[in-house]
Amino acid sequence: MPTTTTPLRTEGAHPILYYGDGHNRLFESRAGYGQTCGSGTPEKPDGDLAGWNVANADNSLAGDAGNVIILRPVPFDMDAIGYAQFGGRREGVADHYAPWLYRIASEELAREGKIDNAKTFGMERYLYVDVRVADVGGSGDSYCSLTLSGGFQLRAVTTGGTVISAGQITGDYASSGNHDWKRVAIALPAGTVAGDIDHFIFDAYDGDGIYLTGLGDAFVPVAGGANSAKLAYVRQGTKPLAYYVDDDSSSCTNGVNTGGPGGSAYNCTGTLVTVAR
Repeated sequence: MPTTTTPLRTEGAHPILYYGDGHNRLFESRAGYGQTCGSGTPEKPDGDLAGWNVANADNSLAGDAGNVIILRPVPFDMDAIGYAQFGGRREGVADHYAPWLYRIASEELAREGKIDNAKTFGMERYLYVDVRVADVGGSGDSYCSLTLSGGFQLRAVTTGGTVISAGQITGDYASSGNHDWKRVAIALPAGTVAGDIDHFIFDAYDGDGIYLTGLGDAFVPVAGGANSAKLAYVRQGTKPLAYYVDDDSSSCTNGVNTGGPGGSAYNCTGTLVTVAR
């Protein structure tokens, strides 16, 4: 096995990596990206890199020689996050195997000057909650879109009664209405911790209702050790639910709707439902 005498580099002195496919917006893409809702001029938080964003001969794989390190994927057991049944919990890979990625992502955002504590916060200011839903409709989002319709909003309620709302999630961002998990990020007021969360409220805005079939993991990433992170759980594991959340009860008979996944009986709750953690 090849060895090296080069000293190991810790997170605080890591090399600058340019993530080249443009998918992960925490890092620069080769073509650049806009800083406001996907528009605007390309950003260069780390300056110019010859052969990358300047003096770039071409975008072919052959043209990457000397500029690119290929990181090979490492296989993981996806059964641990229930991927065989529902594909939406891809983030669970980081939760289960590498929670330190939350720390790296947060510190990279800080290094690039992206954390403004108005729209973007450090990792310890986010509560992540997995909900399993079906038939989510609507389109747009509450920040970048000119129009917003339908979907749902998840709210966390503290032991002191403070209600903290996530952005409105529409069918554009929830598996196009399919039955699957959706991870929701809720920005927390400064000083709020996982132990402060008492319960959740699921509020539907769709005209034809949404099926809420499960509440999953809920946690806040917090610093752990010198360079790592750990997950402070509000709750862990899957809590099966059977709710049909909708203002319109015309599709309900004796308070039950049977048009959802599996033809099961879903309790009609009206516009919202409170879910204990």
